[in-house]
Amino acid sequence: MRSYSIKDNYTFFKYDNSKEMYDNLYDLLNDGYEISDSFNLSVELKKNENYILLSFIDSEINENIKENIKRVYKEEKIVLPDFSDCQLGIISGFRKNFGYDFKYPIIDGVFDKKYKKMIILVLDGLGSNILINNLDDNSFLKRHYLKTIHSIYPSTTAASTTAMKSGLSPYTTGWTGWENYFREINKNIVLFTGRDSITDELSGITAYTQMPYKPFYHDMDRVKGYTVEPDFSKEDRKIDDVLDESLKLNKLDELQVQYVYDTEPDHLMHELGPYDEKIKKLLKEYDLKIEEYAKKLTPDTLLVITADHGHRAVKPIDIYNAKVINELLDRKPTNDARCVTFKVKKDKKERFEFIFNSLFKGYFELYKTEDAIEKGFFGLKDDIRSERIDDFLADYIAFGINDRYINYKKEPDFIFKSHHAGITKDEMEVPVIVYRK
Repeated sequence: MRSYSIKDNYTFFKYDNSKEMYDNLYDLLNDGYEISDSFNLSVELKKNENYILLSFIDSEINENIKENIKRVYKEEKIVLPDFSDCQLGIISGFRKNFGYDFKYPIIDGVFDKKYKKMIILVLDGLGSNILINNLDDNSFLKRHYLKTIHSIYPSTTAASTTAMKSGLSPYTTGWTGWENYFREINKNIVLFTGRDSITDELSGITAYTQMPYKPFYHDMDRVKGYTVEPDFSKEDRKIDDVLDESLKLNKLDELQVQYVYDTEPDHLMHELGPYDEKIKKLLKEYDLKIEEYAKKLTPDTLLVITADHGHRAVKPIDIYNAKVINELLDRKPTNDARCVTFKVKKDKKERFEFIFNSLFKGYFELYKTEDAIEKGFFGLKDDIRSERIDDFLADYIAFGINDRYINYKKEPDFIFKSHHAGITKDEMEVPVIVYRK
């Protein structure tokens, strides 16, 4: 931390990271200072006639420091969840094709006739912006791009893929994020692995047993249904294995639906960012492999390619040990880094709203949980409510609306360069790519 005297009664403190700033803010509030202004992740405090400005944002330091920090801020395009125009509409189209009932509005332009076989191929993280900015116009995926739709929300893998596999919204399945709070053991658990999100130790329970669901084709008695995914026990997972298995099944003489999934480009984008040259190279390889795969499908097959969510470049905000936030909470935050849920002490809710909005406005939109549910963030209003919703979504939810993610778990050993689960355009828009034999 470095301090600069801007005026006789005005001092600017510049921090190397967000956690240092929040720790100092806690001490200043306890020393009698009050927040007088906040902007662009920075906080101004006043005590008597003395002012202090706290910030970790890089800007020119002079007598116009407040305006300089404000100018660094860039507002982003927000896309709110819309379950009438999301991937569940593809699942509805599959069910209608074979004469079964469906709930979510079917995506226009995808289903032109009856098909004997239908495949949904989900490429993790391939948002519309990733497709558009990383592949040439003559690529297979771009040539067969039909339109852009909304991501299932939360725009994160555990919520979105489970929704597509089950044909149900996260509000109904209870799968609302990467990790959630299980009251049975008083811990936040990673849903896919059953591991404690803080210690990484096995918890003894899994979301699959606590919140089981059936595949969307479970009641389609005249149709054979398959789920084709990588072997998650292997470090070196290849799309070739997934596509080969899908092709073998496609050759069977039967009415058939397939849910096919691959982990990339999401995994690599978290590490490198959304537009690294290695991402472009990976997607070019995938494009060629998927084109070869598509051409080998039987003539009576409809292939629909989409993503579970989009991706965007991000930077961290560390609050894992920030007393100014955590002392107001009943337990650690959870859910996802850009869709963060908070269980707040009963007598601290007004204070929590004030502190959170003072620190993060412009980067996170804070909702009371029931308000977000009423606005349809997690499903349609008449969807059945999971019994886990009260615990999982807690009292407040912070939705990412800019380029930051919240690290609320522990001192990081990995810094994400790209992430998702927020409501910016890049996270919320996914492509619909259609190939008809």
